[in-house]
Amino acid sequence: MNKTIPIHSLIIAVGPCAANRAERIAKHFAAHEVISAQQVCQSLVGDSDRPDLNSVIFAEVRHRIALKLSLGERVVVDAPNLRREDRLALARLGVDVGAPVFYLLCSPAGADEANLSRFQAAEREIMRGDGVAEVIDWRLHKPAPITKQKPTIEEMRERWAGVTVISDVHGMYPSLLSALAWARSRRHYVVLLGDVIDYGPDTLEVADEVYRLVMRGEGELILGNHERKISRWATQMETGRSSIRLSDGNKVTTGAINALGVPARKKWLGRFRALIAQASYNRRIGNVVLAHAGVHPSFWEGSASPKEIETWSLFGEFEAPLGDGSRPLQVHTWTESVPPGCTVIVGHEIRSTSPMKVVNQRGGTAIFTDTGSGKGGNLSSVDLKFDDRGLRVENFNLY
Repeated sequence: MNKTIPIHSLIIAVGPCAANRAERIAKHFAAHEVISAQQVCQSLVGDSDRPDLNSVIFAEVRHRIALKLSLGERVVVDAPNLRREDRLALARLGVDVGAPVFYLLCSPAGADEANLSRFQAAEREIMRGDGVAEVIDWRLHKPAPITKQKPTIEEMRERWAGVTVISDVHGMYPSLLSALAWARSRRHYVVLLGDVIDYGPDTLEVADEVYRLVMRGEGELILGNHERKISRWATQMETGRSSIRLSDGNKVTTGAINALGVPARKKWLGRFRALIAQASYNRRIGNVVLAHAGVHPSFWEGSASPKEIETWSLFGEFEAPLGDGSRPLQVHTWTESVPPGCTVIVGHEIRSTSPMKVVNQRGGTAIFTDTGSGKGGNLSSVDLKFDDRGLRVENFNLY
């Protein structure tokens, strides 16, 4: 039986035989996901066997686990002879940041007598996951880790019947659930265009739902300016300073975070940071480009700088103010550079009560999908179907 392992997760290999642990880990997980005490010792002092440095080595192991989890990564720990208190100390690193924890139970065959005896004495507690972990037993389960690599259009064709692109949710959980139910009923991959948080009353629940979707490999998130802002706010708050100016929409999220107890707040922020770490500024799937706010004209020639890609994806295009104290004006001349046969789908700003399609003189298409979810309007989505050219727009939906 396959045991699905999300992208953001902590796996602790448990078993008395080092060779069996190493073999099972190597068979199912990428090398960059693995942390071992021997590996850390070797990288620090050039020697994998320094028992006199155990406290230093395990402190570094814990540090690396925490860092990788903060980046939304899956972490596989191979640490020998773990006592219950050691297993729990590692497991808490995942529990504290809201990441699921697994014990990867490995065959004891070939273990020396001393290690086998210790393992057998603890086996009942291990099989129960010490009350914090889900057990993956070598006799019953085959690990099935979800890849963090975004699927290509060819891979999408093999697994899904199409793609549903969901616009700015802005904290409206029932609307999001309706959109996801629609996508699943049609066996669609899901892409969210960012700004899933703020304004609406269920901002934390929405972020958690998107986190689960992404970590199960059923969809992905394009980074929005609201996710970026709350992420920066959270970092500043933890360092004891706050210079970020919050909008009323932002304050809905920050207020909900502050209302959580300390453990729950740490878990939510851990999941949120993991989600942000897995997000991208834009996504090209065949002839379709998805971004939160816009696409820099130089994107199509591959000459846009990282800063241009970031700024235009998050905020779109602006005309400089006149110098009279007025705010910059959002403009959309970038739509004129969309090549024929290509479609760009964005959210970010409310331009209509239903998704708005703009076709330029060259035959390139831009679709604006923000229809006011969380601000008195509806949530919208766009269904895309595969064809010989890549993807075509099938229909628009409102929730």
